[in-house]
Amino acid sequence: MSANLDLLSVPSPATLHRTPARALALLTGIGKVAYLAEAMRTQGFGESEATEGYSLIQRATQPARGVELPSPTAVAGALRTLATEGLSYVRRVQVLLVRRHPDLATEVFAVVDLERAPVLVVGALLERLDALVADARPEAAAALALLEARVLGAARRAELAALVRVATGQQALPVVAPVDDAPRVAREEALVALHRWYADWSETARAVARHRADLIVLGLARRRQSSDEGRAAADTPAAPAQPTTLAARLAG
Repeated sequence: MSANLDLLSVPSPATLHRTPARALALLTGIGKVAYLAEAMRTQGFGESEATEGYSLIQRATQPARGVELPSPTAVAGALRTLATEGLSYVRRVQVLLVRRHPDLATEVFAVVDLERAPVLVVGALLERLDALVADARPEAAAALALLEARVLGAARRAELAALVRVATGQQALPVVAPVDDAPRVAREEALVALHRWYADWSETARAVARHRADLIVLGLARRRQSSDEGRAAADTPAAPAQPTTLAARLAG
């Protein structure tokens, strides 16, 4: 039997050590591609499976002291807020800038793909508005002042940015050395269970993903490198890497 399929044996310590980060990349990547969440759900990947994945990650790792991990409920809540209030802010900013600062509206929304997942749409808009803060043009300052007074001021942008960090897995869930009082056996059992969970759903994701770019988002493939290094890499198959949000539609 292939070693890759021999899931009844315990994986190597190195493989187990990499599993939490890979599982988190898969969980947080699914919601970044609109069709993947629905495709995975048709294969049985619902909220309960996502919750199990997060639970196994938390049982298999230990946070740094004083760090509060975002729970699956917090992630799902952040995604719901971004899909409702977040997109409402995007639309309101768009129509206001089109009316009052049409040239800036063209610049801002040129980098915001409204067809993508809400977390990406809101995140892209926030990044572009942050760039306006450093823009020396009077029109940029006037637009920011208008947003502050009418729609999306700095305080609310900061709140939305925090939700984006939770939804995209940028906030905590660190993989660090266990503290002394962590029960070793329970942790190892959780790592093995997580490895089997990840093997199951990563293979499913490979089967339903339509493009290599989607596998990269899920952490299941590497970006191709350029120049001579890239040509050398092209001779070998892509391997799992690149971690990158829980599906916004899992709870829907």
